[in-house]
Amino acid sequence: MDDDLFDFVEEIVSNRKSSNGNEMKDGVEGCGKGKDNEEMFKGITEEGLQEMVTKTTLLKENISKHIKELEEENIRLKGEVNKSMASQCPSCNHINGRYQKTEKQVEGCIYVDGKTLRLTFDNINDMKKFYYDNKLHLFDK
Repeated sequence: MDDDLFDFVEEIVSNRKSSNGNEMKDGVEGCGKGKDNEEMFKGITEEGLQEMVTKTTLLKENISKHIKELEEENIRLKGEVNKSMASQCPSCNHINGRYQKTEKQVEGCIYVDGKTLRLTFDNINDMKKFYYDNKLHLFDK
């Protein structure tokens, strides 16, 4: 059933046939002008019509579901790309511009212009010296 439906859709999309199955020439359906609509749809039964409606509805729901999944995946991937671009320092390849913390490194914080800045020092003595030289107050996190 699905293969027939996809073949039907493919023929319509590639403009080989019209939606009601008539051959198309130069993008125009081959049904003569002046034919009645009743005559064109004469052979379609109520069951056939209901089956076509069901197939079309299922196809529409399936396509809508796939489009939604692709949009969500696209948004997720854009977010990952933006996050990786924002967090990667191109010159030194350290995440967020911070060096990898070794066991002997310590972190200190200073408060400047209403913002807290986090600094990394090789050891506690370097941190104390920096704070003392710049006349800053040491405070715990």
